[in-house]
Amino acid sequence: MYLLLAVPLLLAQEPPPKCSVSGTVVNSVTGDPLNKVDLVLLGSASTVSDAAGHFCFTDVEPGRYRLIGVRQGFLESTYGAKRDRSSGTTIAFEAGQEIKGLVMKMTPFAVIAGTVRGIDGEPLIDAEVNVYTMTHEAGKPKLEGRGNAKTDDLGQYRVRDLPPGTYYVSATPPENRRFWALRPGAKPGETGVLTYYPNTTRSHDAMAVKVPAGARITSVDITVRSEQTYQVRGKVISNGRDSVEDIGVYLEDEDENHSFLADNKEGTGEFVFPAVPPGVYSLNTRGRNLGSPRGFLTVEVVDRSVEGLRVVLGPTAEVKGRIIFEGDNKSDFQRERGVWLMGPSNLGGVGNIDDELAFTVRDVLPGTYQVKVMGDPRTFYQKSIRCGDVDVLRNGLAIAEGATANIEVVLASDFGSVSGTVLDKDGQPAAGATVLLVPDASQRRRDNDNPSTSADQNGRFEQKAVPPGDYKLFALDAGIDPDEFDEEEFLKTNKDRGTAVTVKPKTAATAQLKLIPPKE
Repeated sequence: MYLLLAVPLLLAQEPPPKCSVSGTVVNSVTGDPLNKVDLVLLGSASTVSDAAGHFCFTDVEPGRYRLIGVRQGFLESTYGAKRDRSSGTTIAFEAGQEIKGLVMKMTPFAVIAGTVRGIDGEPLIDAEVNVYTMTHEAGKPKLEGRGNAKTDDLGQYRVRDLPPGTYYVSATPPENRRFWALRPGAKPGETGVLTYYPNTTRSHDAMAVKVPAGARITSVDITVRSEQTYQVRGKVISNGRDSVEDIGVYLEDEDENHSFLADNKEGTGEFVFPAVPPGVYSLNTRGRNLGSPRGFLTVEVVDRSVEGLRVVLGPTAEVKGRIIFEGDNKSDFQRERGVWLMGPSNLGGVGNIDDELAFTVRDVLPGTYQVKVMGDPRTFYQKSIRCGDVDVLRNGLAIAEGATANIEVVLASDFGSVSGTVLDKDGQPAAGATVLLVPDASQRRRDNDNPSTSADQNGRFEQKAVPPGDYKLFALDAGIDPDEFDEEEFLKTNKDRGTAVTVKPKTAATAQLKLIPPKE
């Protein structure tokens, strides 16, 4: 009898049959097959395409994988990706499945090139050229660097390894870097400044350069503009307790990504910015040590030098707190060791979490901050952040000068999940679609840290580790980059195209989504 029972037990323990996938790698522009492509099925195996572009993976365990390709002259590509920085299409294998005829498209990199000239028309040597894409952060458009180069002895530059897209280009004279530690002895007057293509000093007036896949755009020429600069002078005033020694003074223009460091007269608190272009700046002081007193004010430079500024050192605030867990996942947290305050001009700070799960963030200037526990979001989520009787998770923690705030950060691990299918307008599976999970307005945080996933080759998606709550799910065509639009504007425009889902603790929700196609 024991022998008869053992036979079905052994059969039940047999591993599921292995899978395989084969296909061809091609140039996404020409369609030609590509050899010598290094291919990696993430988490499984690697191979190289042959002379005809063919590849094959065998002995693949059932599961979900991404296929990555690398080859000289091409961008690192993910199977199914229709845009840069896309996670592509997940390949889902069922036990014993053989997938044949897969077409892996590799995108040749594009190039932007040109010549940079000075205000006298002469080529500029060692000018810094930066290439940007436009993204959105907290509802505001923002330029994000995608590549850079320096000009050669002919004033020429070349930025390669660019995916297809829309770009903005700037050039900065060699004596006037984007992050300026101003030269001693510099004086106000006409000087070459950071200039965006074709001829503007303001990013919102820059002309877009549209770059197709594999294109060589070679005539993006920039003549740097000359601009009147002005002196900004003032003094750091002690608060009666703290010294003004070893205090750095900075001007920052966040919109244009400019930063200036002042010349200081040692030991006196006096500072001067010798040559500052017109604009509105944040002026703040920074000491060498945590807990150093700090000052902050707004400075507007218009058409004359700014004299007589007084920056009074104020006591910095402290944020003290402790971590509280709901559930039994505390052991997984021990490798996550910091609490980060995210605020204006990066004026927050970081506090380490000790063995008692307490933390202190010092050297905090007045402002409103998001509190974020650093770590793997699949391990825990921030359920609440209480300061007194107020939950500041959504709207942020307001800090007054010299105050001490005491908070409790409640972490939980009772995630739910969402799965389902995405169908296109013809009712067919939408492979590679991006699925956005947008929390209800009452749960939405200012840092827009919302979960997302993508559909596999069968249009199926699954998002694990979803914090409980009410969500709207939106399925975007794989060619739409969520970073390129303002989330709030998107929600207004597409509010009726989302699918409402409630995710409950430790529960799997399901949904069927209709694809939102790209704009014509």
